[in-house]
Amino acid sequence: MEVGLEVLPGARIAVTPGTALDDEIRAAIRREKAAIIACLIGQAAHGDPEPTASSPPSTGPWRLVVERTEPRPGPVRLNPHTTITDPIRSIERDLADLGRAILHRNRGRESCFSELADEYVQRLAACGVVVRVELTQ
Repeated sequence: MEVGLEVLPGARIAVTPGTALDDEIRAAIRREKAAIIACLIGQAAHGDPEPTASSPPSTGPWRLVVERTEPRPGPVRLNPHTTITDPIRSIERDLADLGRAILHRNRGRESCFSELADEYVQRLAACGVVVRVELTQ
């Protein structure tokens, strides 16, 4: 199932279909709302004014698509040296970090983008969240 995220007026996030996310993921989205909105609209999470109807947000060619959310219970073993003990917290952090990486890429900052994106996508998949970073233009 593909999940769509959209920024609505008043800095709200719409998720379609609405039944795609469980309560824990919804709570994570609420906690990381600023970073997610920044990723979706291409503005910095801190310091930039909220987008309004009179000042539409800028967008970039890269975007994050959440395809499936089925969080796994912890612990999750990534490799022989790394174990995630709290998958929900890891999902929150990795979605926010991936959003920031996409934001930087959309602003032309290419520092390690592909390596960062690949790492976050793999960590999220290990925790049960399947995402992809795609070029829209």
